[in-house]
Amino acid sequence: MRPAVLNTRKSAGLLLFVTLAYLAIPSASGDPISFSGTVVTERDHLGIPNLTVSLSPHADSMKAKKVTTTNNEGRFTLNELESGQYLLEVFQGLTILYREVVNVPQQNPTEIRLSPK
Repeated sequence: MRPAVLNTRKSAGLLLFVTLAYLAIPSASGDPISFSGTVVTERDHLGIPNLTVSLSPHADSMKAKKVTTTNNEGRFTLNELESGQYLLEVFQGLTILYREVVNVPQQNPTEIRLSPK
């Protein structure tokens, strides 16, 4: 009787391993998507460095929020996204400078023009 119990445990462990391995494989809907853009000044179109850029999915979504910083030319890239709607926000410190709902990947790449306040 004991060998049957042992085989059941091994089978359950194998099933768990196969299930987790399956979940780790990217979906058949396509490769992960990157979303990129540039944050520039409205007047001169010069890139603005060191701004925080975030993409947030709907609150009821299982997708993760992505955050990055603009480089010296104002460029940014957010990787490992799924297609769908996200809230795109740009911050300087805690001050929000820009907010827009975007469709990934349709609105990719994007240019965000900021005017001085």
